[in-house]
Amino acid sequence: MEGHCRVQLDVEDVNDNIPEIVLTSKPSPVREDAPSGTAVALISARDLDSGDNGKVTLQLPKHSPFNLKPDFSNNYELVTSGALDRESFSEYNVEVTATDSGSPPLSSKKTIHVSITDVNDNPPIFTQSTYDVYLKENGIPGSILYSVSASDLDFGENAKITYSILDSKVQDVSVSSYVYINSDNGSIYSMHSFDYEKLKVFQIQVQAKDQGSPSLSSNATVHIFILDQNDNAPAVIYPSSAVMGSLSHQKMSRSAKAGHLDDSSQRLVIEIKDDGEPAQSATVTVSILLEDGLHEPILDLRQKVAEPSKKSGRITLYLILSLA
Repeated sequence: MEGHCRVQLDVEDVNDNIPEIVLTSKPSPVREDAPSGTAVALISARDLDSGDNGKVTLQLPKHSPFNLKPDFSNNYELVTSGALDRESFSEYNVEVTATDSGSPPLSSKKTIHVSITDVNDNPPIFTQSTYDVYLKENGIPGSILYSVSASDLDFGENAKITYSILDSKVQDVSVSSYVYINSDNGSIYSMHSFDYEKLKVFQIQVQAKDQGSPSLSSNATVHIFILDQNDNAPAVIYPSSAVMGSLSHQKMSRSAKAGHLDDSSQRLVIEIKDDGEPAQSATVTVSILLEDGLHEPILDLRQKVAEPSKKSGRITLYLILSLA
């Protein structure tokens, strides 16, 4: 006898396949000002096992600025979930973990590189809000006075800085007549020599502007103090040279005896010297006229002639000098 039968074998699945993460679209660079929910990349997951062994879930690390948004069966969208700041993190390596539902579960990981592009959201910042510059008078025109510096946290064109001096008036004259600035490095130069006796202090406003769109800028104040140099000799304002003229003088020994000044008219040379470095000095010649009494003002000492016929035992002398 002979017989036939059909035998059906059911093969039970064992969780022996690791889930796979597939990047279905290449990640796009994300602007740092992108709103929450901006799509970054498309991801899919698959597992060759069946049943629960083939069910896959995806996860991201905690505190990640990204989320996984389910799209359709085993497909996800990687999207932003919060504010981004390129100056803090210019790129992210987002680690995605795929885990199946088998027992024991199997998992795999995939890292997705996301670049953050710069937005011009930082103005240039000076190293100081105010600068004090001390400059000696009588300097050489074109000399460098000071160099200011600013930096910008942004990137590329957004971080390129140009410097300028804002227009203002110094003694009713445009500040550009006094100083100019190198737009590339912030070095400030004098346009001419300064005179302490005419200008002691002035200030300028320096601006640093980036090349972003729209551009951002900031300002700093530079105070320039002119330092005095001993470049002026003492001036005799009385008696004036117009009255005294250029007169000769005679020297007298310190040991001269009484009666040495027996003439009725004498000339006295006085030197005036300041305490500067180097010292400056001026001289003045004074004519001294001896008379019995001062009856009237003597305006022109060069032309006054003594009257020897009048003599008295009483003599009045006046020596008046004014210094400036």
